[in-house]
Amino acid sequence: MEDKLNQLFQNWQQFGAAVLVAQSEPTVGEAISAEQLIAESTKYCRHSGRLTWVVLDWLIKNKSEINVPELLKATKMEGELAVLGLLANAANEQVPNAVFEKIMKGCKPNPVPDFFFFRIKNSQLASRLTMENPLPIFQKWNFWCNELRYLNQKATA
Repeated sequence: MEDKLNQLFQNWQQFGAAVLVAQSEPTVGEAISAEQLIAESTKYCRHSGRLTWVVLDWLIKNKSEINVPELLKATKMEGELAVLGLLANAANEQVPNAVFEKIMKGCKPNPVPDFFFFRIKNSQLASRLTMENPLPIFQKWNFWCNELRYLNQKATA
């Protein structure tokens, strides 16, 4: 898992995302599109709050570069549409934009209610606290999460 997350962070750095890596590694293999990288990242956001923030920040800053049909297609094949929908919804709360609306329309909520971050499941205290006070944006996508509370604050830039 750590190797995969490191690879994703390396790729995000190459796309200009605000991510720190211990050491930049040269790109190996085929070039990846932003849409492919977002799609693949949706599979791992629930493992890493850091990755979730990197993707969310990149979406907000680069919304005009996103090919929505390609992103939805890639996410159907390689990622999690519910996570993509949640990220687009969170981005849209910060910076309302038609791109995020289109992404959300192409996504469906998680099929069953579940904790967004897998690590929360492993802690009785964390899971209880999360279920007692979940954020509505996560509930909309059928996830329980009480982190990322400052999403409700509007961006200033």
